[in-house]
Amino acid sequence: MTEIVTIYYTNIEGIPWNEVYSMIDIVSVKERMKILEMRQEKDRCLSLTGKLLLLYSLNEHLVIKKNRLPEIEYTYYGKPFWTNAKTCFNISHSDNMVVCAYGSNETIGIDIEAIKYFDIELFVSILTKKEYLQLTAGENVAEFIKIWTMKEAILKADGRGLFADINQIIIDNNTAYFDNIIWYIKSCTIDKQYQISIASKTKIEVCYKEIKFKEIASIYNSLQSTLGNRNRLH
Repeated sequence: MTEIVTIYYTNIEGIPWNEVYSMIDIVSVKERMKILEMRQEKDRCLSLTGKLLLLYSLNEHLVIKKNRLPEIEYTYYGKPFWTNAKTCFNISHSDNMVVCAYGSNETIGIDIEAIKYFDIELFVSILTKKEYLQLTAGENVAEFIKIWTMKEAILKADGRGLFADINQIIIDNNTAYFDNIIWYIKSCTIDKQYQISIASKTKIEVCYKEIKFKEIASIYNSLQSTLGNRNRLH
């Protein structure tokens, strides 16, 4: 059976930190501290926007709406999840774009990268010999970034992230082999400058939904007005 995963994405270019910060109460105190400890304002914006997208996606699938996110837990390797939940999520960001994958498959992982020049020689360690020869022969930066996002998505779905050996991932079109497991991959380009890849242990159908930041803010304000202090996390 093919599962449906929805990828929500938003661009924060030109959005000031104080506007994003005004909605920080959607996350727990622990999550707030993690965000506020980030040194770069841009990183704080991206991180909190990822959580805002997650709340948006959650409410799209709930009958009873929430104005706060449920407590997020983390595995030993840092993969986020919800305890006792039948749904899963994964978040990624690059430059000004934030993406959130939401579905019922707990093994999903997502990665996004801006399509821009990379010196492939600096990333030899993540490539197989075949991939390296193909990429250097054609000097195809877009194809390299696609491979990069595919491998990153698999590592995030696997849950070990960079603790696992990325060089052991063998990609074959829209499937990959890693630790004796077949992974299914979907990739696409959005806004002509970002590459997204999502990986799963099962076959999935992917829906893409762009959410303008002003829509996120509008829904946030509506939820606060309607729900008040209900669902408040401490």
